[in-house]
Amino acid sequence: MRHQVKNTRINRNSAQLKALIRSLSTALIVSWTIETTKVKAKVTASAVDKMIARTKWKDKMNAIRYLKKHLYWEDASKIILDELHDKYKDRQSWFTRIVKLWARPWDGAEKVVLQLV
Repeated sequence: MRHQVKNTRINRNSAQLKALIRSLSTALIVSWTIETTKVKAKVTASAVDKMIARTKWKDKMNAIRYLKKHLYWEDASKIILDELHDKYKDRQSWFTRIVKLWARPWDGAEKVVLQLV
């Protein structure tokens, strides 16, 4: 039974979903803002929030290993550890913001801007 099981597949298999989340997370961390669809933004926002929260733990080596596993570029993990860790030291959660833009006319998908707060 699937009671209280929440996962968003976005109509992809697990390998494609993992690659999509990794690429969008890396792009968000490097450029601080990306434009994507609403569903992809929600999944990416939760993944990036977990990454930033993980760096706030006391064990830094596990955080570094986690970031290297979930990001494509090593520079992105350095950005999280150096810049974002200091920026969000007083903040507990909600490190990302989703701003609605418009719906695409040809398929009706809602476009949003995903940004780091």
